[in-house]
Amino acid sequence: MPSADRITGLHEAVRKDEPNLIDGKLSMAGYQCGTSPATMLLLAIDPASGDSLFHTAMRTERLDALSTLRKTFPPNGSFEIPTRLLLKHKNYQGETILHVAAQTGNQDMVTAAYRLFCRDSLPNERRFTPTPAEERNPGFEDGSRLPPLMFLLEQNAASQDAASVARTNGYEDVARWIERLVTKLDPHGDRNDAKERERMQEFVRQRQQHRYTEIHVEDDEVYEDDSDDEEDADDKHNHDGKND
Repeated sequence: MPSADRITGLHEAVRKDEPNLIDGKLSMAGYQCGTSPATMLLLAIDPASGDSLFHTAMRTERLDALSTLRKTFPPNGSFEIPTRLLLKHKNYQGETILHVAAQTGNQDMVTAAYRLFCRDSLPNERRFTPTPAEERNPGFEDGSRLPPLMFLLEQNAASQDAASVARTNGYEDVARWIERLVTKLDPHGDRNDAKERERMQEFVRQRQQHRYTEIHVEDDEVYEDDSDDEEDADDKHNHDGKND
C-alpha cells in the first residue's frame, strides 16, 4: 500500500503539475510500490478527505488532469469494474466526483463528470462519437438509462444530490442542466416513488454483479478480487481508503 505521504504527493501533482508530470509521477509511484499505475490510481485515496485523484482534479477544475488520469487505465477492459468503482467513489462527505464538480459551478467540469461515467470524450478532447452522452436518446431500456440516472441521483452525507449541491452554491444553470438530464432519463418521474427507486437501485446492482479479474499486463500476473459484486467491492474500496 502507498504511504500517506506518497498519496499526498500524487494529489499535489494533480493540483499543480503538467499532464506529463502527473503521468510520470503516477507511474513512478506504482513502480516503487510494486504495482501498476492503474492500481496506484485506485489506491491513491486522500486519507484526510477520502478524495480520489479524480475528486482532486474536479476540485481544481483541471480537464487536462482528468484526461491524463483516465488514460492511465489500460484499453483492454481489464480495469472496467475498478474504473466504475472509482468514478462512483464517495469521499468522507459522501461526495462523488459529480458533487464536487457541481460545487465548482463550472459547466465543463459537470459535463466531464457525466461523460466520464458514460465513457464519453471530455469537453477538451477530440470526439470519436457523433453525439455526446448528455444528448443521446437513452430509450426505455433500463440497462442503458438506469446506471447514469442513479449516478446523477447519488446523495452526499447531507442527503443532497448533485443538482441540489449546485443550487445551494448558487449555480442555478448547472442545477437545471443536471435536472434536465434526470428528466430525460426518467421522463415519468418513477424516481419519486420510493419502491420504484429501490427497484432501480437493485436493478443497477444486480446488473453489475459479477466477479472481476484485474490484469496487470506488464508483469503477466493475474490477481482475482474476492468481491462478489460491485457493491461489495465499492464498500471495500471506501473502507480501505479510510484506513490508509
